[in-house]
Amino acid sequence: MFDQYFQRVVVWVGGGNQRTFISIRIELPRGSNLERTNQLVNFFEDKLSALPEVEQYTASIQETFASMEV
Repeated sequence: MFDQYFQRVVVWVGGGNQRTFISIRIELPRGSNLERTNQLVNFFEDKLSALPEVEQYTASIQETFASMEV
């Protein structure tokens, strides 16, 4: 799903009882506003919520970038 939208995807795999997750960083050009960044995060949250294999995700949004952990 993410390879359509991102140039680079990193998957972190923990050992033992640690969980596996994908870390996503969305960067917008300088001068972008919080509303646009939030729109992009909402777009991906909608996609993620439709995937039954995704147990949880979190997002942190700032004006010109956001990070998500899936």
